Amino acid sequence: MRIPENLADEIRAMAKVHNRSLNDEMLTRLMNTLGYFTERLLDQNEDAQALKVLCMEFEVFLKEK
Repeated sequence: MRIPENLADEIRAMAKVHNRSLNDEMLTRLMNTLGYFTERLLDQNEDAQALKVLCMEFEVFLKEK
């Protein structure tokens, strides 16, 4: 995945601060941005289902890297 160098630097720094891998830091940021929290149930509508699929596919993508 290509991201701007300044964003990559920020993600690296915050991953160290949070004691996470780069992949975990990016996934956490994505999930927070999209409002996806595993502690609560999502509505059962088309948007929620699409969000679940996106998160699962992104996790697979990150694991394959």
